[in-house]
Amino acid sequence: MTHPGGGGSSNSDGGTTQPISGDGGGGDSGEPEPRPERDPRWGPCRDDQTSPRADGLCWQEYAPDEQPPAAEGEAPVIPPVQASDVARFAPATPAVGTEPDGVAVVGMPMNVIVRSGEHSATGSLFDLPMSVHFTPVEIRIDYGDGTTKTVPPNGGTWDELGQPEFTPTPTSHAYAARGHYQITATVMLAAVVDFGPWGTRPVTGLVASPAAARTVQAVTADTGLVQQTCLENPAGPGC
Repeated sequence: MTHPGGGGSSNSDGGTTQPISGDGGGGDSGEPEPRPERDPRWGPCRDDQTSPRADGLCWQEYAPDEQPPAAEGEAPVIPPVQASDVARFAPATPAVGTEPDGVAVVGMPMNVIVRSGEHSATGSLFDLPMSVHFTPVEIRIDYGDGTTKTVPPNGGTWDELGQPEFTPTPTSHAYAARGHYQITATVMLAAVVDFGPWGTRPVTGLVASPAAARTVQAVTADTGLVQQTCLENPAGPGC
């Protein structure tokens, strides 16, 4: 076999001659030997190779920056999977709910509800087909007044929790002043990638879902004595 740029030729008896090193004045072909940079597959020799060239290089099947295709049945090299590698497959955080709906009473607990659940997606990662499974681990809530909280992903309504209204919950918050506040919630997910025949890989770190937000208004609740109820006088004070 004649290597590209090697200058080899065949004998009349069927053998082959080695490429002649030098500046091209010697070999049978009479052509100058190509410089290594013209074909990156001329590279350092392996232990089982002997260079036919003056510069000590040997012909390789693949250039140093090329990766040979995996042989049939040979497992590909899969690097560790980071959270950033699968972030694009993460589900969006569901809408943020509050009790009362969109309103908070200053000094009293407002319950925040963020639903979350397991999610799977398919796609390609590291040029390999795969599926990734996400499991909620925690929810990070920013209440918009400088208060943040990290809670388990198992919150619910007061009724679902079996609690009276305006009682504290793991996700509740009481505002100290009137105003409009933006609540932002982010679900943090653990993930595992399944590469099929090449096995599964746990994802290093938690994956942040795209955040969800909503605005609430904190108001004060005032009481006063009136002569009639709102049923008796719908136009009365406070009705």
